[in-house]
Formats: sequence, C-alpha cells, structure tokens
Amino acid sequence: MNLFKQAYNSRFLRSATVLTAGSFAGLAIPLILLPVFTRIYSAELYGIQGILFVGMMALVPLATGYFDWAIPTPKKEKEARGLASLAAWLALAVSIVALNIIHFAKDSIIDLLRIPEIGAWIYAYPIIVFTVALANIANYWLLRTGAFGAQGGIKIVGALATAALAYGAHLLHIADGLLVGCVGGFIIAAIWGVAQMIRYGYTHTPPVWERVKRYRHFPLYGSIPTALYNLAAQIPLLIITATYTLHTAGHYAVTRNILFVGVNLIALCVGQVLLKHIAELTHAKKRVWPYFIHLTGWLTAFGICLMVGVYVVGPWFFRIYLGAGWEDAASITRILAPATFFWLIGPTLSQAVIAVHKIKMVAMWQVMYGLAAPALFLFTALPYEQFLMRYVAFEVIAYTLFALMMIRTMRRFDGK
Repeated sequence: MNLFKQAYNSRFLRSATVLTAGSFAGLAIPLILLPVFTRIYSAELYGIQGILFVGMMALVPLATGYFDWAIPTPKKEKEARGLASLAAWLALAVSIVALNIIHFAKDSIIDLLRIPEIGAWIYAYPIIVFTVALANIANYWLLRTGAFGAQGGIKIVGALATAALAYGAHLLHIADGLLVGCVGGFIIAAIWGVAQMIRYGYTHTPPVWERVKRYRHFPLYGSIPTALYNLAAQIPLLIITATYTLHTAGHYAVTRNILFVGVNLIALCVGQVLLKHIAELTHAKKRVWPYFIHLTGWLTAFGICLMVGVYVVGPWFFRIYLGAGWEDAASITRILAPATFFWLIGPTLSQAVIAVHKIKMVAMWQVMYGLAAPALFLFTALPYEQFLMRYVAFEVIAYTLFALMMIRTMRRFDGK
C-alpha cells in the first residue's frame, strides 16, 4: 500500500489530470467538428493531408535534434534555456534546407509519392516542420516549469485555429480549405507556444558547448532513430496511397489518426508526467522501480479496457459519426483495435527511460522498427483488408518487444 501511495500520490494525479484534461480538450475540438468537415471535404483531401503529415513526422525529430526532449532533465535552468534555444535554431536551419530541396526537386518528389494532386502544397512541408518543432520546444519547456495547464492550452489554441480557418476557407469557397486550416493552425499554435514559454521564464540563452555536449546522446540516440521510426510508421499510408486509391488512403488516414493520436495523447500526457517525476526521483537518488511498475500495471488494465471498447463501440461510432461515404472507416476501426493497447503501453513507458538517460534502448527499438517496417511492402498484392491485418500483426509484435525492453531497462537501472 505504501508503494502504491508513493506511485500515485496526489501530486502525480493532479499533474496528470491537468495535463490530460487540457490535451484532451485540444483533441476533442477537432473530433467534435470532424463530422462537419468530413461532410464538407473529400476523403481524397484527407489523404493529401495525411501525406503532408508523413514529412512532418519524419523531419521534426531531425529538426530539433531531440534537444527539446532533453529540456526537462537539467538541474540548472540556464542549461535548459540553452537546450531550448539550440533546438529552435536547429529547427530553423533544417526547415530552410528542406525548403530549398523541395524547390529544386519538386517534380521528382511528387513523382516519387505518386500524388500529383498535392501540387504546390508540397511547399507546406518546411512550414509545418518548423512550427511543430517550436510547439514541441514550448511543450517541454512548460513541462519543466510545471505549467501543465499552459501545455494543454497550446493544443487547444491550435485546434481552434485549425477548425476556424478550415471552416472560414469553406465559406470563401476555397477548395483546399482543409489544408489551409491545417497549416494555419500549426503556425498559430507555434506562436502561442513561444508566447507561453516567455511568460513562464524562457529567455534566449545561447547554448554553451560544454553544457550541451552532456546531452549529445539525445540527437545521437533520439533524433535519427526517431526520424527513422516515424517515417517507417507512415509506410502503410504510403503503400495504401500508391497501391490502392487516394480515396482509400483518406479513409485510412482519418481512422488511424483518430485512434493513434487519441491513444498516444494519453500515452504522452501520462508519460510526460512520469518523465518529470522519475527525473526528480533520480536527482534525489531514490528508487524508481516501485513507482514505475505500479504505473505499468494500471496502464495495462486501462489498455485492455481501451482495446475492447474500440473493437466493440468503434465501428458503430465511426459509421454514424463520419457520415455517408465513410463506411469503410467502421471496418478499419475493428481491424486496428488490437494495436491500440500496444500504442498506449510502449510510448508511455519510453518516457521513463528518457528520464534516466537510458535512451539507447528506445533508439535500438526504433532502428529495428525502421528496418523491419519495409517488409510490409511484401503484402501489397493482398486485398486491402488483408494488408491491414498484416500491418496490425506487425504492430503488435513490434510494440510488445518495445514494452519488454523498457521494463527490462528500468529494472536494471533501479538502485544505481
């Protein structure tokens, strides 16, 4: 009982509740409005939006060098400010390089993606990368300061801006209004996030190499492996877009985005609080294993309930919620349901490993995932639903291995 109280003291619950509530509000806004937009914009446009997210997911970790994840870990605030400044400048440099590559190789990139419909929207890649990177930096600065409400506020502002701009574009008869809202929402969220950073004590501090080099394992074992993993995680969408139809890709992108983002939002919120508290325990030279293992048990129980709920209720929900023309989303939901449990457990536990600077295990798994995911191309000759089943089986195996690696790493670390 004492261990239970230690792991789930009121401070933890209060922090997790505030952060999760704000983040869920940010997710709830687009979910509530989704039935409006799926009746306004086509599945093909959602497919293009999904492809834009592919580049963002792959480039953002490279853009910040993963130094944003390191912001909560230093004892001294000056070090944290230097890490935040370094991450921002790196993001700007990578975005400029990406813009130049797109400018000189636009046609070749579009031909490779096999999506001529993307057109000039390919230039949105570097904008999205830079703005999402800034929002991430702000997120981890606010995490460090304990401003959990402000963290959730970034997501809420971004969601409101995206919805308002997308609907406003529709009223102005802009055919690609969904993409206008998407890009504009990222920009406004980034501006709001930087403003909140300044409000909660951030001032620009040039990074000092003697301090920064203590965190060089973050870009080495964080940035590159995460970029590889993020790109590999988008392989199914790339396959569906190229092998089946853009319409089918839109159905998959919307359904997976709702499930994956929702589950990972829970994982990120709980995991970030876990990161902060384990970092504090390690600074105080206290044991972390009891705290970690109790949280793992409760996550497992919640994850099972989540998986069953998605399988039973999900198809009915999507069939009614998205409206006519989106019936395929119901069957996709049931196929993806088993993966939701593993999407919750693995990412949450990985935050604990980051807190104790044992990110080599995370990097190892991400590289393994990135190298194994191209095997999904072997199933492109299968019917669409069978391909999705193979993909889910791959996810279950991969994330089971991930969770086991995280548990083993934390067990070995305890007491050192």
